[in-house]
Order: sequence, then C-alpha cells, then structure tokens
Amino acid sequence: MKLYRYWACSERAIKDIKGNAMLLKKWGGSNDSTEDAAEAARRAVNALAERLLNNPDLLRWPMKKTIRDEYVYGVRDLPEEVIEMLGDDNGITRNRYGCLVLNTRALLFIDIDFPPLTFGQRIGKLFGKTPPDPKDAALNRLKEWLPRHPGTGVRIYSTAAGLRYLFTDAPYAVDASALEWMDELGGDALYRRLCHSQQCYRARLTPKPWRVEMNAPPNQYPRDDSQIGAFQRWLSEYESSSRGYATCALLEHWGERNINPDLAPLVAKHDELCRAESRMPLA
Repeated sequence: MKLYRYWACSERAIKDIKGNAMLLKKWGGSNDSTEDAAEAARRAVNALAERLLNNPDLLRWPMKKTIRDEYVYGVRDLPEEVIEMLGDDNGITRNRYGCLVLNTRALLFIDIDFPPLTFGQRIGKLFGKTPPDPKDAALNRLKEWLPRHPGTGVRIYSTAAGLRYLFTDAPYAVDASALEWMDELGGDALYRRLCHSQQCYRARLTPKPWRVEMNAPPNQYPRDDSQIGAFQRWLSEYESSSRGYATCALLEHWGERNINPDLAPLVAKHDELCRAESRMPLA
C-alpha cells in the first residue's frame, strides 16, 4: 500500500519510434525523507524509460492502450495526501479530484459501474420502451455467485454510477483469488490493475466534485505555500456543497450477516463518511 508522508518527482526525456521527444514523469514516495522519495522517483522513471526503450513497439503513436493506461493513469503512483491512518494497513487519502478515499489491505470492495444507455435504448425510452435494468443483471450475477462461496458476506450499496459490494465476513488479501472475484462479478478492469499494483483496495468516500456542481481542485498535492490558500478555499466550498449528498446508499446484506470484528471499524468508518444510511441523493 503506497501511502507516504514524503513525495518527489523525477523526469527523463526519451525519443519515440519516430525520433520525437517524449518526456516521462514519475513520482516516488517515502515515509522516511524527501531524499528517499526522490531516489524512488528516479528509480521509477528510469524503469519506465528502460521498459519503453527495450520494447520499441510500445513507443508507436498512438501508444498502446495498456501502456497509455499504465502511464497516464500512473497505475496510481500519483501522490495523495494522507488524511488519517487507521492502523498500519488502512488509511484515508485525498485524491487528485479532492475526494476522500479509503485505502485498505483487508476490506475487499468491488464497484460495479453500469454502462450508459445506447442510442437505441434512449430512442426506445421516448416511445415508452423500458430498457433492461443493469442493476437486476448485476444482482442476479451476485446471487448466483454466492452459493459457490459459502460463508461469504456482502454488503450491497447503490452508487451514482451503479453498485458497490463490500465483503465483510473476513479480511481478503489482494491476491489472484480476490482479483478473480472482481472479474467474475463485473468489476472494472482498470480498478483490478490498480489494486494489484497498489496491493490495496480503494473506495471513494465523498462525492465527485462535478456531481455537486464543483470544479476539480485548483492545484494538485503536494502544494507549495503559494497554492495552499487557493486549495483551502476550494476545500471549504467543496465540503459545503457536499453536505447534502451521500456517496453510496446501503441496500442489503447478503450471505453471512456477522461482520468480522477486525473489519467492523472500517465498515463503520466507510458508512459514516459515505453517509450510507442518510437517504441523501447520491453523488
């Protein structure tokens, strides 16, 4: 789990397959010092550069999607401010959109995002034809999955984009079995890669800014002294705008109803910060 007190950035210029300049940029973190973070950043950008240079086909443009996702999305080495540590294996950070995020090695989350309506389905709705509900399909999938995994307990939440499953019967390490469960239940492929890379699960706890009529933060962490004031003003407005919204809403608890005692405080923290039982609109 990559939650660090110190962050540093390193850059390295290489050339793509046509000889055009390409600037690589990677962050490194450390809980010991800025110098250690800088060394981690240098190692990370050099490793990425060597990987690309040793595989020239990856440097063709447009860059292959797997590499583009890994580099642009960072496979999530982008720095995040640590807001609160919840023991050694769990912590709350603030992501680049300003949302609070729970990072945990043990509490398995799977978010199921529903696809938008197709053009044909939108036209059909105009003529009174109701398209299939993706929520029903997702829950039927979970209902068929549970008997094959006896003893499993799942809290089911509604989100603005779909569903969230929270597995409460036991701690689950980020391993091949957990990643396979994500695939079987329809979890996002990029999120699976993120969990594997970070060796932790992540769950957004507060609304996305644009869902509460806010822009993203005016600057990114780590911030210098000249940026802190603008961010604090943004944060104050964001927290005010978010007060009337929940991030998810608890629907049901299927399977094993007893929550593992080691997980209970995390479940409570998640539900509290998400306002899961508030009946507020979702954002």
